[in-house]
Amino acid sequence: MIWNISHCIKNNLTDKLIDRQIEVKNPKFVDQCILNSVCEGQVKYLSYDWNYTWHIDFFDSNFKSFIPEEEKSKYLAAKKILIFFHFTAINMKPWIDPSLDGSYNFWKYARMTPFYESILYKNLKTSYVRNHNNHQSKSIFRYYLYLVLTKITFGEIKQHYILKTKKHLDDSKK
Repeated sequence: MIWNISHCIKNNLTDKLIDRQIEVKNPKFVDQCILNSVCEGQVKYLSYDWNYTWHIDFFDSNFKSFIPEEEKSKYLAAKKILIFFHFTAINMKPWIDPSLDGSYNFWKYARMTPFYESILYKNLKTSYVRNHNNHQSKSIFRYYLYLVLTKITFGEIKQHYILKTKKHLDDSKK
């Protein structure tokens, strides 16, 4: 979304949004429902390459049959450009499931940030919790945790985790 903040302030958008929220009470998609109803007719749409929603063809392989030909070709062309790749589906995010279509884009840029190790650690920890009863998952988690820690620590602590990683590998071969 791109906002014209001065227009929003001038037209009391905040008050209108709050009033609509009170009026609607329990909208299905809170932010989207309220924003769409208050801003109807005042919106300009970005081209698909600035808002490519990856999941349309994932959830409905038949989507091409009900989208007008011109829109379909714009949508499919946007996948090749990918200025902005929008992961809109709930619980289907590249940091949760790296095998999703287009996840390579997220991970490519995540590697360039100072948060990369934190993202990996949180992902591993979440996977571990999801599979906490599974001994193999615990073992895999420990291995990758040690591996990540060998990359983000220094000196004696790094050596400690290198040894733990090697020991874990040796133990898993037995």
